[in-house]
Amino acid sequence: MTEENTVGGETVPADTAETEAESTVSAPNVNTGGSAITDVGPLEMICSPDRVHNVTTAIYVGYEVMGEDGYYLTFQTVQNHVGLAMTEQFETIYYPMDTFSASSADIPFEIGKTYLLLLHRYRNVYADGDYFQISGDLLVQTDDFENATLNGRPLETQVAGMKITVNTTPEDFIAYLTEITADHPDFTGQDYIQSNVRVDIMTASPHVVTVTASSVTSAMSVSTVTIRCRVDAVQKGTLAEGTYIDVMFPLNADVELGQTFIVTLNDPLPNGTDWYMFSCKEAMYPLSELNDILSIIREISEDE
Repeated sequence: MTEENTVGGETVPADTAETEAESTVSAPNVNTGGSAITDVGPLEMICSPDRVHNVTTAIYVGYEVMGEDGYYLTFQTVQNHVGLAMTEQFETIYYPMDTFSASSADIPFEIGKTYLLLLHRYRNVYADGDYFQISGDLLVQTDDFENATLNGRPLETQVAGMKITVNTTPEDFIAYLTEITADHPDFTGQDYIQSNVRVDIMTASPHVVTVTASSVTSAMSVSTVTIRCRVDAVQKGTLAEGTYIDVMFPLNADVELGQTFIVTLNDPLPNGTDWYMFSCKEAMYPLSELNDILSIIREISEDE
């Protein structure tokens, strides 16, 4: 995984205004979801396409400490309003906004209560599944909506595109969140091939190459290590023989420097990095499988 704990704590500017009038800015070209947003306040800034992928109501179950400044919080899904389906129970990364040490006192959620969550969904091939981080500092307990807050301030002072009054219900607020986030991407990160059928893998993988592990180019993270590999042969794709590429491997991969093997890869992410990631969970093959792989690739080419 690309260092699960470096997704980063979500923050908002320290000088966020305390009133709706002060926190509203004119931004006629901003589009945070299904409709153009002409007034943007702190909530709308949080609800950007790269920060919110799921809007979900869930029951808070408990926590585990994560490092020195964060937590893994466990929730039980009640209803998912926006985004891909949620599992019955899920974990999310949470960074307290105003603390640098982990303590249960930093967690604003009460066990057994139901909350509305804005979730950043991250995906990569090295994780057991998608993982989540709470975006922003929204605290909405569904049976105590009148005391909802954002950034520690009353919610009505932090929302520009919807007027919140004593008559506003959680359902009204969820409808507004759905409107401004419905067209967001499903996740950040990189998708990968879910199938473990070899024909499917060879068909969908952008690159199938024989490589030799040369050197470790990054220190081990929580779940991955990056190894520089020489491209010895290209079975599929646009990589050049004799060049070197940096490939991310799961920590449990059976790789030794100097070892030669076949690997299926995705293109690098379009974020300026040149690391190659596995195209599927089972992306490594011994050289003894080369003839079978070449046969499959030839059949795929003939059918195209």
